Amino acid sequence: MWWITDNCQTEIVKPNNKGQQISLKASSSDTIQLFLEQVDVPSGVSEYYGYKITYGNDDKNQYINHDDKKTTITVTLTGLNYNTEYQLKVEPYRIMKGVYDNGDGYPMKTFKTKCAVPDHPIFSLNGTSPEVGNYQIVVKYEVPKESRCDYLTSLQIYYHLKDNTSWTLINANLNMDTLIIRTQKPGIYIIKMIATNNQGVKSESESHYVVIKDKYLIGTSSNSSKKTVIIVSTVLVAILVITSVIIGVILIRKRYVIRCIVFKADEEPRSAAGTTDIPLGMTSDGSTINAIGADNPIQQGNENSSDIADIEDENLYVNSVIPVTDFESFVNRKEGNMKNLSREFKTLPASDNTKCKVAITSENSKKNRFDNIYPCVKPETVYDFWKMIWQYHINSIVMLTNIMEDNKESSPRPIYHFQFLSWTEKGGLLYGPSTLLHFHKRVHLFDSQRTGPLVVHCGTGVGRTGTFIALDILLQQIVQEKGVNVYGCVKTLRQQRMQMVQTQGQYVLLHDIILESIIVGKTSYSCSTLSDELKNISAFDGNGECELDRQFKLLSKWKDLQKDQMKDGSLEENKHKNRVPDVIPGESDRPYLSTQAVGCNNYINAVYVDSFRKHNCYIVTQMPLPETQVDLWRLVYDHHIKCIIMLNELDASDESSKQYWSDEESVVFGPLRVQLMATFRTSKDIIIREFMVDLIQEEVTFVSIKTIIRN
Repeated sequence: MWWITDNCQTEIVKPNNKGQQISLKASSSDTIQLFLEQVDVPSGVSEYYGYKITYGNDDKNQYINHDDKKTTITVTLTGLNYNTEYQLKVEPYRIMKGVYDNGDGYPMKTFKTKCAVPDHPIFSLNGTSPEVGNYQIVVKYEVPKESRCDYLTSLQIYYHLKDNTSWTLINANLNMDTLIIRTQKPGIYIIKMIATNNQGVKSESESHYVVIKDKYLIGTSSNSSKKTVIIVSTVLVAILVITSVIIGVILIRKRYVIRCIVFKADEEPRSAAGTTDIPLGMTSDGSTINAIGADNPIQQGNENSSDIADIEDENLYVNSVIPVTDFESFVNRKEGNMKNLSREFKTLPASDNTKCKVAITSENSKKNRFDNIYPCVKPETVYDFWKMIWQYHINSIVMLTNIMEDNKESSPRPIYHFQFLSWTEKGGLLYGPSTLLHFHKRVHLFDSQRTGPLVVHCGTGVGRTGTFIALDILLQQIVQEKGVNVYGCVKTLRQQRMQMVQTQGQYVLLHDIILESIIVGKTSYSCSTLSDELKNISAFDGNGECELDRQFKLLSKWKDLQKDQMKDGSLEENKHKNRVPDVIPGESDRPYLSTQAVGCNNYINAVYVDSFRKHNCYIVTQMPLPETQVDLWRLVYDHHIKCIIMLNELDASDESSKQYWSDEESVVFGPLRVQLMATFRTSKDIIIREFMVDLIQEEVTFVSIKTIIRN
């Protein structure tokens, strides 16, 4: 470019970037500070030099003056959005005689603002009765709507006695709205909540006081007469006419009352005079608190739930519909810590046999298969069972038990109906959640025109039955509400029949099946349509992806085993036996070695795997290391293996993958002798070897080993 001045041509040097850079100095939720290395400009000229910075979706511009005295200047961009990426375009420019001229720009840079402070948590406090537990406080809270980041990681409640400055921490459930604090004694408690987002930015609520007075026992004890007069006099003011009735009820039920005053931390605690006694089992707004505490023990409870006082997490679980889009992260949080899911399961309503008056009468007691579960099909109830089928116009029956279980005859008259054979009472689903989903679909395809109820039963009529019914309800809820509430569904079922979804394992399984139905979709196909289906799922869309790729990527979503499920494989004495440190067998699926060998224990890096129709059909293991060759042959001997399939070639350069047999003579591996008897090459890709394996000085066991080698 040329400028014409005084009839002379003068070449003008543009302010070009020659390797100068932009770097981040600091950032906040709404500000980014940058270091800008300045371009070289000619000295002694009157031109005006500067920098034009363009950023944001709306291409905001900011102009910065060139500073001749510095090589680097600081640029501050303000008014930005939190947790947002900004792409910066910087162009040096100059203005001479009113003409703007820009030079070569800086390399494009992307910077991101930090997260902001989340919305402040909001909560209120209510006193409770001993039906929840003595000296306990119910906290009703609202999870902040805005994390001002990607998501909230925690919502925590802190509390302490006024005279003790040491805070006690409780983690609140982000999917719930109520939590119970179990205090140890009466007094003035200070409570606050803190919300934290995934960048660690916290917001703190206002602190509140709650005053818990000593408990008052109304009833039989003579030394409590003064306390009785205090409470009864309060009641007389409001309901003098029916005082005698109230006293009678209280004498019978021996309930406690805890007085509670709530006010903000900037107020002084008021005296107890004039406060209101909160009705037992109610919050101050009149809503019922459904919880189980130390003074309301479980009767006929779930497996491992006889002592609810063992629950350390104070979350009170309430009905909450989880949106389908959030259910995967919800399950990951739940199952990421099985202890939390176990505690949630223990809060489900327990059995109450007192409500089953008809079932426990003398004429009906013989019809109950189990003493604590009412009612169920037995030989004596076959007539009643078919009478029910006729009377209620049943046209489908779902049977979730085998004819024989634990060598006991569960149902003496097999009939034509939907029977699911892959779900044992003690072992769970044999072939994964998808099989039960497929079974459920087949039931509804056949049963879509039914006019009466659907009869579902297993052995007890509560465990597998409750799980199947809950699955049916929740799948319908997903379609109609685009959300799912597993806890609320099971809680409602237990109010209709005791112990529905009987075990914690079934409760976890229910979450897994629902999750699979949400994120996986259809993956099973009919043989008659397989060819067409394969073409459809292999077809690429506009983004260059296909359904087959999507299904494969979904496999990465399934969780690895947790450390406490791989204890033996993680022991120091066994770590050297794992070829890949991250590939460790789970305790529940690994085969144990029983044949004794010097310096060996019962561990081998191997697991049982099911086939489509057979449980524990395969044992999957690694290529043995030199020090674990003896363990492989112990596995063959102990578990009566007749065939081994080898899918890798031997690599002479790999010292960790040596041949674990001899081609010429017998070899002793610990207590076992292994001898090659014959070798056949059936094709260029397949070699079959036959071995004789025997326990030294014991009977001989013949083993055929098939080795597939890909050349």
